[in-house]
Amino acid sequence: MNRKKLLPAQHTGKIRHHKHTSYGALALVLLLGLVPLVVASRSVALAAADPVAINNSVYAVVPGPTPSTAPIITNIPPGTVYTDNNPVVVLGTCPADTLVKIYKNDVFSAATLCQNGRFSTLIDLFLGSNTLIVRAFNTSNNVSPESTPIRVAKELAGINLSNVGQQFVITSDIYYRGVGVGEKLSWPITVTGGQAPYAVSIAWGDGKTDLISRGVPGMFDIQHIYDKPGNGYKNSYDVTITTTDSAGNRSFVHLVSIVTGGDPGIVGSIKQGYDWSTAIRISWQVMITVILLLLAFWLGERREMRLLRKRAGTA
Repeated sequence: MNRKKLLPAQHTGKIRHHKHTSYGALALVLLLGLVPLVVASRSVALAAADPVAINNSVYAVVPGPTPSTAPIITNIPPGTVYTDNNPVVVLGTCPADTLVKIYKNDVFSAATLCQNGRFSTLIDLFLGSNTLIVRAFNTSNNVSPESTPIRVAKELAGINLSNVGQQFVITSDIYYRGVGVGEKLSWPITVTGGQAPYAVSIAWGDGKTDLISRGVPGMFDIQHIYDKPGNGYKNSYDVTITTTDSAGNRSFVHLVSIVTGGDPGIVGSIKQGYDWSTAIRISWQVMITVILLLLAFWLGERREMRLLRKRAGTA
């Protein structure tokens, strides 16, 4: 039988059996390209659950010289004795553009920004003797010399200090927070002493107040979302947290939040994350196209072999 009769007239006349097409080798090549593409795509997809909605607060820390001038408390004479539970006003002078922190018996009590060389804030006192010290910090967290210690006392009628247990106090290791409008601000707070349970009232400075209950002393987080930039100095809000225990005793701490609306300032907001890259999308398109072409070629060759066998059987 003349095999050339099995072919159309326009055919070259050269016949290659389908076994000469190495589909196994082609499949191996595709697999070697497909595996790293799948791994890369999965890594990108898992890098961020919501790639366009990851927000981070960025603190624009500008290095500066360490404050060389000590802050000074100007309104409290040494030896002052307070006989009520009212907040104590603390006024004084401070190095410009610093964060002022007030301590009582070396326990943090309040933070405020130094404005035009002066500061003003409220603190509460421990029962008995209190030593007040003020320190000023620049944006690099370098501390100034501390103020001259001032010793004052708090004495309440009918309370014997020898019968007082652990002092009731609310405080925080973080003195200020920076956040953008619409971002969640989270703040760790610690309550010690007093008699549980506790009622915690948070005045966020933007006219909103939260009231929460705590059954035990210890650390917990408070959270808030500001819907507009701070209305104080350097976009600040004064945050006051007041805690009352079951015996009616009160303690509070004064903090500072910096809230910006996206303009350059102490705190900015950026978006980061991962997205499907153009290269990966194109790679998938090329891979799918090659697979479809190879499949079409294989199906076409199978069809051609069936036609050849059919013609051979009728020849």
